[in-house]
Amino acid sequence: MIIILAECLTALIYLYLGLSLPWSSWHTLAGTLRELHFILVIAAAIATAWGIARRRTWAPKGAVALAAYVGLPNLAAIGGFLQSIGADAQPALVLSLSFVLIATLAQLVAFTLALRQLRPEPAAA
Repeated sequence: MIIILAECLTALIYLYLGLSLPWSSWHTLAGTLRELHFILVIAAAIATAWGIARRRTWAPKGAVALAAYVGLPNLAAIGGFLQSIGADAQPALVLSLSFVLIATLAQLVAFTLALRQLRPEPAAA
């Protein structure tokens, strides 16, 4: 159940971040790749949450793969986040970075719980 909530939270955060970008971002290659990244994360998070809810055997592997793709929080990322929210940081930047940090923490929770659900495949005879 917690994995489902973590994946849904990730999908909602990336949906918000994707919708908050201007439409003009689709006119550049970097902007298009960023938007496609958001779409891929949203679709994968929804599919993984659905698979966990239906107890599909591939769902824990999907949660691990999504956590690897989105990224897990590490000390360097958290340090960069804290450095970028100095006294002169704009509120929109702080909000966006906070959402990304929350999404990576949700993926850390999903990753940890999904690893516990992984079962080794029986060897082929």
